[in-house]
Amino acid sequence: RIGYALEPKKIKSFITPSLLTHTQNQGIDLVQIDPNKPLTQPLDAIIHKLHSPDWDQKLLHFSSQFPNTLVIDSPLAIQRLHDRVSMLDVVAQLNLSPTVTTPKQVYIQDSESLLDCFSDVSKDFKFPVIAKPLVADGSAISHNMTLVFNRNGLKNLQPPVVLQDFVNHGGVIFKVYVVGKYVQCVKRSSLPDIS
Repeated sequence: RIGYALEPKKIKSFITPSLLTHTQNQGIDLVQIDPNKPLTQPLDAIIHKLHSPDWDQKLLHFSSQFPNTLVIDSPLAIQRLHDRVSMLDVVAQLNLSPTVTTPKQVYIQDSESLLDCFSDVSKDFKFPVIAKPLVADGSAISHNMTLVFNRNGLKNLQPPVVLQDFVNHGGVIFKVYVVGKYVQCVKRSSLPDIS
């Protein structure tokens, strides 16, 4: 028995009739979890893509009651991936060959810091830069990003934001999902290159 807790739009796109048929044929029972109700029934695993303090607390409480249930992913395991600054710090600390680099970035906490960084941004960054919310939790607000082409464009930002070098990337991003030794790479459309 595998429980899943997803946003309604994710349920529509992921929990398809063909998936349900396939899992049933494999002896897997997929159980939809209502995130508004307490988690009380034992499960072999929980797959979720919900992130709120209330939901995280429910998962942690559930894990203390049912420690043998695999939670993909535990709120504690993904906490630093919900923060764009610490997320890139993790990548920068990896010792990979070939080398993987991350864009230059700066966290701007408030409007005063934004005004103070105007001169610093011109030294540390080359325009365009991309402004992103600090939180990267899959919510709609975490996808609100702004391309800034010059110093005047910085005035329109609403801190807190993370400023990163915009790197031309062929209008494509790759999302890599890892479960144990299983790795899946998915190609997604992104912002187009800028000349």
